[in-house]
Amino acid sequence: MKKSNILIVFAVLALLLASCATSNKVETVNTVQAVEPAEPEVVVTPCQVSVNGNGSVALKADVVTFQIYVSETAKTTGAAQQLTNEKISAVLDILRAFGITDENIKTTGLNFNTEYWWNDGVQIKKGESVSQSIYVKMKNLESFPVLVDTLSTVSGITLSGVSFDVEDKSAAVAKARELAYQDAYNKALAYANQAGLTIVGPTLINEDSYYSNNSVRFDMALATMATADEKSSISTEAPSGLLNVSVNVSVTFLMY
Repeated sequence: MKKSNILIVFAVLALLLASCATSNKVETVNTVQAVEPAEPEVVVTPCQVSVNGNGSVALKADVVTFQIYVSETAKTTGAAQQLTNEKISAVLDILRAFGITDENIKTTGLNFNTEYWWNDGVQIKKGESVSQSIYVKMKNLESFPVLVDTLSTVSGITLSGVSFDVEDKSAAVAKARELAYQDAYNKALAYANQAGLTIVGPTLINEDSYYSNNSVRFDMALATMATADEKSSISTEAPSGLLNVSVNVSVTFLMY
């Protein structure tokens, strides 16, 4: 091969190599992209707040309960029991006449005792005593004062433990519970707003519910009101007032 031809071949090869190098360099530059710096991750830490709430509902009584106590003393137990039975029978007749059914009358005590008294340090037998107590629930409150006046015609009995109540408190308790939770939530919401947080929901709820009824100190020996031959000129009054059902709750709320 001639020398001139060899030079031409080398020149062509050099051009080809230079072209390839330039192409590869451009391709490499095009594939490189700028990477932006990552923003720092914000971590939100949850917190909790515990608050108390209270809900209360006022109710009007619809039932009254009380105790009637009879005690008699005689020379023998049999005689004392007979006297007690006579008075209890008279009391039961009156209760039933006022529409109080037997399921709302319950014997709560029946006792036999020997009674003694002391004279100059000497114990002397007084006699044998028999006592009986019955528990009564009356649903007709309007007739209760009249019932008391009627019971006073039976001498020597004691009426005690009068308590005005509500027979079914389930609806009132449910309403009081609702009010108590709302009260607790409102308090937690105030804290959340101050802290710039949002309430997620409760994580713990504790409840303490209670009910207050109207127990009246109504102990009286009805024999002092009237006897079988006389009636009280002033009728008995027994206002029941209002009763309260309350629910207290302690609630822990999660907030972000």
